Amino acid sequence: MKILYGVQGTGNGHIARTRALLPYLRRTDIEIDFVFSGRKKENYFDMDENTIMEKTYCCGGGGGLLTDDLIELRMKGALPRMEALKNVVEEHGVTHMAAICAICKSQFSKALSYYGFELDQIVSLHQLVGNALIMNKKEL
Repeated sequence: MKILYGVQGTGNGHIARTRALLPYLRRTDIEIDFVFSGRKKENYFDMDENTIMEKTYCCGGGGGLLTDDLIELRMKGALPRMEALKNVVEEHGVTHMAAICAICKSQFSKALSYYGFELDQIVSLHQLVGNALIMNKKEL
């Protein structure tokens, strides 16, 4: 069997789901080609390989650490992610980091300024979805 696997690359987890499925598909005799759509080829990239997927680091604020009494420990915990962010900012022109977790957003709100980034560089996934909604009285 030969499959052309189409992946929409505009967010929404399509690439993440494809990555999760791929190791299982490779164990079969299925031949797979991928086509990615939704953005330019040069706009597909990852943070450093040692900071994604199963190697993802905690933001440094989880597990009850989200208190200013432990700010030094929190900033040490955030360092790997801040270094990864710095790399994609410099190498790919990334302007913002999105977090789905409210604790991560709170943590990075402190860590970004600590590590020389602007405070508004952290956004929540919920904020992005909210900003994308278009509502007017005619549609209600």
